[in-house]
Amino acid sequence: MFNRLFFLFCFISGTSIYAQNINLQGKITDSIGNSLPYANVIADPQTKGSIAFAISDDEGRYKLKLAKNLSYRITVSYLGYIPQSIELTAKENQTKNFILKESTDELEDVTLSYTPPIVVKEDTTTYRVEAFTTGEERKLRDILKKLPDIEVDKLGNVRVHGKKITKVLVENKTFFTGDSKLAVNNIPADAVSKIDILDNYNEVGFLKGLEDTEDMAMNIRLKKDKKRFMFGDIETAGGIKERYLIHPALYYYSPKTSVNAIGDFNNTGNKSFTLKDYLDFEGGHNKVILNPKIYFSLINDDFAKLLNKKDYTSSRNRFGALSIAQSISPKIDLSSYVIWSDMQNETKVLKQNNYLTANQLIENRTTTGLQNSRFGIGKLKFKVEPNDDAYITMSSYIKASNSFSSNKISTITNENNKHINTNFDADNISFKQEAEWHKQANRKHTTSMVLVYRYQKTTPNINWLTDETILQGLIPIIYQDSYNIFKDKTTKSHNLNLVIKHYWVLNRSNHIYFTLGTQMASSKYRTKEYQSLEDGSINDFSSANFGNDINAHFDDYFIGIHYKVKKGIVTMKPGLFYHQPHWNLTQFGKLTKTTKALWLPEFTAKVKFNKNKTLRFKYRLASKFPGISQFANRLTLASFNKIYQGNENLENELYHNAQLY
Repeated sequence: MFNRLFFLFCFISGTSIYAQNINLQGKITDSIGNSLPYANVIADPQTKGSIAFAISDDEGRYKLKLAKNLSYRITVSYLGYIPQSIELTAKENQTKNFILKESTDELEDVTLSYTPPIVVKEDTTTYRVEAFTTGEERKLRDILKKLPDIEVDKLGNVRVHGKKITKVLVENKTFFTGDSKLAVNNIPADAVSKIDILDNYNEVGFLKGLEDTEDMAMNIRLKKDKKRFMFGDIETAGGIKERYLIHPALYYYSPKTSVNAIGDFNNTGNKSFTLKDYLDFEGGHNKVILNPKIYFSLINDDFAKLLNKKDYTSSRNRFGALSIAQSISPKIDLSSYVIWSDMQNETKVLKQNNYLTANQLIENRTTTGLQNSRFGIGKLKFKVEPNDDAYITMSSYIKASNSFSSNKISTITNENNKHINTNFDADNISFKQEAEWHKQANRKHTTSMVLVYRYQKTTPNINWLTDETILQGLIPIIYQDSYNIFKDKTTKSHNLNLVIKHYWVLNRSNHIYFTLGTQMASSKYRTKEYQSLEDGSINDFSSANFGNDINAHFDDYFIGIHYKVKKGIVTMKPGLFYHQPHWNLTQFGKLTKTTKALWLPEFTAKVKFNKNKTLRFKYRLASKFPGISQFANRLTLASFNKIYQGNENLENELYHNAQLY
């Protein structure tokens, strides 16, 4: 046994030593000493090994990590210059400078015939896939793992230079929903010719440089013989304890039509639709996080809580997705998708609570639960580009879900034992209609208008069954052998948002942006708590100040201005918004009105040292308004041991948000 362990230790140690890296760095210049930025440096191993790649920075400096003791052929190339190659064995860290000579007419053919594996042009980096692959790759993720500066995690999220890919395109058109996970895990490797990484991506081309965006897109370019094809596969697996996984995928692609169908059925706990996906469908994490009201309402809703649940004793997931995209004409595109998810989790939690009371109360609590959730999303989008200077989209979006959970709680203390069953049933539906219009009148003037209408209705109902009284003295309970308590809640809301922006380009270094908009919302909030008695009658808790009935109306009119200035490597954009929000509440016939005037400044700054090194600072003074339930001035049951009451006199809060990264 000792000999085996010793051999294993020696093998691991030897492998570790062999896998050590050394650094090769230096500078690339022309024959008169001028730095050559964005030059390609390729280290091709002469034996088995991985290609290393680097791009020189603004000062012509590069840095490569090479496997120790391997022999490489180092090739340096730059457009318009003669490539230079050397043989090198990576024994120790060293510095190697390169001086490239300009190509002559006689060498023109040689220069043009050389195709570098990576080409960098401004915000676009293009990888020629065949330079990094062996033909054994099955999926797109297998290709991406071999490309320099690209990372892929086990879920399929992609990062380039540490920055996350937020959208995936195929032949410049959004793949499915644009989420990298579906593309990375399903697109076949043998169909991919090149991969473009697009930094500062904007779907509306002429808005690039006007709108500040942190988005990074990945565009998959297909091989010539793969421009029209159908492919698919099915993955199946089985294991102990009756575990199973079925993952079918079918794709059809042509220049005018694409159809994608994906399924996933398993009881291994793998969720094909995650909380991140949910946020992406609501506008994307980067956009949602900037609006705390929307963000917290999303992550705290019942469907999001189930998506975020990671601890369970058993889990069953069923997922299906269908996407269809059709080019009706060269100027009109139609795209749609439908997603369906059905999840079931069983959970068990053991907890001990120590209460700092006079008699040192200790509670041992056991909670077992069953959660079922069905969720569906559908979206239909028309995109019209009548010319290069106009962009119009119309999108309809519907979402529906049903969540049911049953939790059994057993609490044991030195004073008594309690058993509480909680049943939760919620139906949610929302509809959203979006319209966008963007028009570039000329290089100096561009106008955008976005109109969004949203309707949402949620009806969560909760039932508590217990053999002991709960919240004694706080709720008007009628004593019986067992207690059956209900809470019914309904929330409805209508929201309309209109934003008009005008971009005025004074010159390349100075821009002025104007914003005008309004937000109008109407909401209703109802709660009712009662006890169902053994004789079939109802004990209504409204006499003890329970039950809420609120109508709320919110209007906000705002105007803003930004000034964007660029000086060298520094770009600054100060801004100022004036808001005039007005809201009124009606609770049981009582009307409350409030009007505010708010000045909200903003400031962003960016220092771009080179393509891969940027320092950003953002600051804004923001206003957050309470949700309608926070205005509820009567009591409501939040859980079997918690009562909540809002405050009708609440106003908005101001907070400072600063980021440096």
